[in-house]
Amino acid sequence: MASAQTSSATEFRPEPTVRDLTFKMMGRSPWWFLANALAWSSAHAMPLLPGLVLKVFYDGLASDAPATLSPGLALALLTGVGLTRAVATFGAEWLWGGMWHFMTGQVRLNFMRLLAGLPAAVATPKSSSEIVSRVRDDVDEACMGLEECVDGPGVIIFAVGAIVIMAGIDWVATAMVVAPVVLVSLTIHLAHTRIIRLRTRSREAGAAVAEFVGEVFNSLLAFKLAPASRGLPEAFAELNQERRRAAVAEKLLSELFNFSNSAVTVVFTGALMYYITVTRGDNAFTVGEFVLFVTYLDRITEYAGWIIWMTGNFKRAKVSISRIAEVVPVGPTAHSLVGRDPIGLVTADMTVQSSQESRLERMEAHNVSFRYPDTEGGVSDISLVLPAGSFTVVTGRIGSGKSTLLKALLGLLPMDHGTLLWNGEPVTDADRFMTPPRAAYTPQSPRLFSDTLHNNITLGEQVRDGNVEAAVHTAVLEPDLDQMADRLETAVGPRGLRLSGGQVQRTAAARMLAADAQLLVVDDVSSALDLRTERLLWNRVLSHVEGGPDHEAAGPPTCLVVSHRRRVLRRADNILVLKEGRLEAQGTLAELLATSPEMQVIWSQASQEAEELDRGP
Repeated sequence: MASAQTSSATEFRPEPTVRDLTFKMMGRSPWWFLANALAWSSAHAMPLLPGLVLKVFYDGLASDAPATLSPGLALALLTGVGLTRAVATFGAEWLWGGMWHFMTGQVRLNFMRLLAGLPAAVATPKSSSEIVSRVRDDVDEACMGLEECVDGPGVIIFAVGAIVIMAGIDWVATAMVVAPVVLVSLTIHLAHTRIIRLRTRSREAGAAVAEFVGEVFNSLLAFKLAPASRGLPEAFAELNQERRRAAVAEKLLSELFNFSNSAVTVVFTGALMYYITVTRGDNAFTVGEFVLFVTYLDRITEYAGWIIWMTGNFKRAKVSISRIAEVVPVGPTAHSLVGRDPIGLVTADMTVQSSQESRLERMEAHNVSFRYPDTEGGVSDISLVLPAGSFTVVTGRIGSGKSTLLKALLGLLPMDHGTLLWNGEPVTDADRFMTPPRAAYTPQSPRLFSDTLHNNITLGEQVRDGNVEAAVHTAVLEPDLDQMADRLETAVGPRGLRLSGGQVQRTAAARMLAADAQLLVVDDVSSALDLRTERLLWNRVLSHVEGGPDHEAAGPPTCLVVSHRRRVLRRADNILVLKEGRLEAQGTLAELLATSPEMQVIWSQASQEAEELDRGP
């Protein structure tokens, strides 16, 4: 552990270029790339041989000398070349499929790791639907440079070989064959800005549709209850219209390039035929030379189309890399997207082993500050001390910074400045350090996974025998389980949609309690509970905190709780009163009621429900 001071400012790093990303993918598995390049080079370059075979064969037929190649031998050679190319192409497809899915999967996983590495409470600049669109579509297009580098060597070998062979026969005719490729490539280069603009518009329009659908499904009930829901089809149709217009414009430009390539090729092919049959006169091509030119012309025309496709892919890849970089504010690098670092949300350095030496004796926070960008919201210069086994309550009016303070202490928000000490030692990377078994957290609006209740409580971790059952009891989940046929194996649905808000909160509370952590951080856990359940939950949580057989050796957990409930405030060893993001006062309840006007207002504004809760057992 080193310095605990963190900064929300991130160092600017330029986004990776298509070249950077492509070269990094090549270096990730160089032998795999070389095997692909060799296989595809063979498949693309092999069409040189049929042209030469046909030239020799037809020249032999037209000559008075004995034929160099018999029809049978020529057929055998052509068949052999065709079969060899078919085998090479099959092997190349097999190799490429494995490499492509591995590399794009690697980039997707690293992309998700970069997202997971952001402070958890900092909202990403795009919606979840938009991020899914970028992970699904933009990653594929960002990696297209790798495909072109695999195909490129074979295409270049064929082009250079064909030009050398044809130039040896007639350099003017060769220039007529190559000219269309050069002209179309130059046109695409000049239209670079237009291609990028149309591609960006098309991707943004498609993402807008995905985002709209996601928002509709996330707010389906609100739309059903609102009269404005009648406008949903019209809004959806308008977004689809914009996507259609953008896609048509991009496709039109692509087809325009293809048409230009075909038109220019036809014009120059006509000029080539005129040159061969008329202009050369007595130096007319032999039949074999003519067949060779026609054979290569067809292949060169095909590869000219490939050049258009390749150039477009590089332009699209540039747009997609920019879209990926937008989602990760720190700016991904080529290494961070393709590198060999361990991939996954849980890595060896993130696993914290419980030991007596690291058990919490005292946690301190000094001058903790965080401000939300472009707003005045946040907290400033807050200090606190949590002795082992203490029960500390953070209270204040709405918007005073209570949740923000908890998130900053847990590393879910990056401190602008401030230090965090665990047993006197500075904490760095609080988002990793403040995890079970050191700390466990129940947020005000918890999230569940589309899994079973049991797995949502344990999060896949091995917990001590009886911890889950004890946590379920303390969180007052037992009555709900009695109504569920599968009990803890009940599937909760996406984001826990099959559960009520109170059941989601109590499941999150059970998750925190089952972690057997030394520090329990609770953010208004009872906000979605009915009066009776809330009273019972707090009774059991406070009983759990005050100790039992499980706490005899280790002692009761330390608690940091956001609440305005009178019962909880009375139990507190220390209360922090926040006002407009600053620490207004702190002390025991009696001290604060005697000296703090803000605490007096908070206490007097307690609801009738809270008073009934206080009268409970």
